[in-house]
Amino acid sequence: MNIMINSNRGQFLPEPGLKQNKVRPRKAESRIGLPALKVFPNPAKEYMIIECVTESISSTKVLQLLDSNGKLVLEQNLDRRSGFSVIDLRQLPAGVYMGSVVVDGKQHGTIKVVLNR
Repeated sequence: MNIMINSNRGQFLPEPGLKQNKVRPRKAESRIGLPALKVFPNPAKEYMIIECVTESISSTKVLQLLDSNGKLVLEQNLDRRSGFSVIDLRQLPAGVYMGSVVVDGKQHGTIKVVLNR
């Protein structure tokens, strides 16, 4: 897995030209500064990157990923400082997954990820 860091923009990009799946916060969330979520690449093959920016660095951020049957298949803490986390998906079979990001014990966004092999 090759990850390039663009220090001019503070971005982590695994490959040039990747699509992003932007999760738009509800209007109330964007006004009060709750987390902004972005997931890329989507569809994913072996990994995905989640950008979850919060107002507080000390926020606890956890990704919970569910398979199509609603079974929790992955739970991983997200990076608190950079806001970017690389999620290894190699142990999961191809399919469609729904995920939620929980910040300080409260659900703050959902994502849909397609995993292709």
